[in-house]
Amino acid sequence: MSNPYELDYKPVPASLLSGMAQTAATQIDPLLCGYRQLFDKLQLPRSGALHLGGHVGQELPMYAALGFRHVVMVEPLPEEHAELAARVDAFNRTCSLLGEFLGEPAARAHAVRCAVTDHDGPCTFYRTGMTSLSSLARPRREQFSGLDLWDDFGNRLPWYQRPFRRWMNRNAIAFRETTVPGMSLDTLAAQLPHGWSAADFSYLRLNIQGAELKALRGGAEVLRHVSLVDLEINIEQRYEDAPAKPQFDALLGGFGFRAVFGYRIGPVGNLLYFRPPAAAA
Repeated sequence: MSNPYELDYKPVPASLLSGMAQTAATQIDPLLCGYRQLFDKLQLPRSGALHLGGHVGQELPMYAALGFRHVVMVEPLPEEHAELAARVDAFNRTCSLLGEFLGEPAARAHAVRCAVTDHDGPCTFYRTGMTSLSSLARPRREQFSGLDLWDDFGNRLPWYQRPFRRWMNRNAIAFRETTVPGMSLDTLAAQLPHGWSAADFSYLRLNIQGAELKALRGGAEVLRHVSLVDLEINIEQRYEDAPAKPQFDALLGGFGFRAVFGYRIGPVGNLLYFRPPAAAA
């Protein structure tokens, strides 16, 4: 008599195991857990994520864990975009192997090199020493040099390391002007590969250091389709003409969004604006 608990075990390919061996799984990511719970509460479809300010692709594993099928990450700086593109290639290879192993459609990512603003064409861009702080908006040196998240961190360092940390903080926001390709959010969505369009995305994340309002102004078609807009906001004005919450409320409210959650880390915060999927065009 056959054992009902017997099962044919499918061997995991060595190519997948090699990736697991390089991953440390000793900590729980609280932000990932929080986003999963929030997305579940909002019943957000995990169709696609559009991420402006992709830097070098640090959030790609998070999008995979959250279950998004399409991921687009946008970064204007050439060196950072090259690293982002390499991570996207690795992501796609791994997801393709997983899809074959599980017999399921594979998630797919794509990297775009541009700054997203309210028009198409070359843009002046401020590249900072810490490139994750680079922006279309001009940094305010006096704001960055004051009390900040890094100073809080620095106070927990041994006394002999604090001068070096302060020097690093000052160097982080030293900036120079450069020119990068720019396009509107709607132009970006219209030029995506794989037949993707604005209708294939439910989540829009903007981490572009004070340039978020300009990007949203050029994205009417995208805003008619996404259900959740997650944007960084300068609680303290670290960039010239950085927008405030009432400006986001007015623009996004016109598309049926309302602010449902906000959080902050030091001088910056995130605002999440939601519109039920049934209300999207």
